[in-house]
Amino acid sequence: MTAESPIPTHHHEGTKVFNLRAPREPSAVDRHTEPEEREGVQNFMAQYQLPVVDRLASPLSRLKAYLGSSGSSFSISRFSDGSYPAVYMADSDETSLAEVSFHLAERLRETSAVKTKIHTFQLSMFILKGETVDVRVGFPKLHRKDDWSPAQAFGAEMRTAGAKGITFKSVRNRGGVCTAVFRATLVEDGLPLPSVSLQWDGRDLVRV
Repeated sequence: MTAESPIPTHHHEGTKVFNLRAPREPSAVDRHTEPEEREGVQNFMAQYQLPVVDRLASPLSRLKAYLGSSGSSFSISRFSDGSYPAVYMADSDETSLAEVSFHLAERLRETSAVKTKIHTFQLSMFILKGETVDVRVGFPKLHRKDDWSPAQAFGAEMRTAGAKGITFKSVRNRGGVCTAVFRATLVEDGLPLPSVSLQWDGRDLVRV
């Protein structure tokens, strides 16, 4: 994104992408939200005169609330060091499932606690419209399987420069494409889809 070495961009014009998230137990405003999202959800609903008790906020509403929230601790991910929010989308539910199940299985293998056998996720489809930074070709450091530090530094730089998101190759599903969304203005619409359940077999997660 500099005059000396421009970084490629990709223009989304109605691109369909998918997201999997773990739903929480419903309790008024925080249905399907992470703890840090609650204030953002409340603020978003108040802005549009929506009742705070609306437990069925659309995926787009939740996304806007999360990306618009402020704080010092968000989920650490490939393109975020946890100081700002990022939401990850994939070009198919299979790619989204591959990404999510890999990280969940990794956590389950590392813990000695009793493991829940069935894990249910909410699948949603979103429509992207706008420009993202495109690092699918020529950025191997940003696609490392186990070292996120170069990608996190790059993500922070791009977000500060005003990027709405970053489109990159899926690391867990060969041929798949993912987008890290930084700005809600990149997302035009969001629709809930049937939930997805994964079963832990003691070593891996299998879709059921």
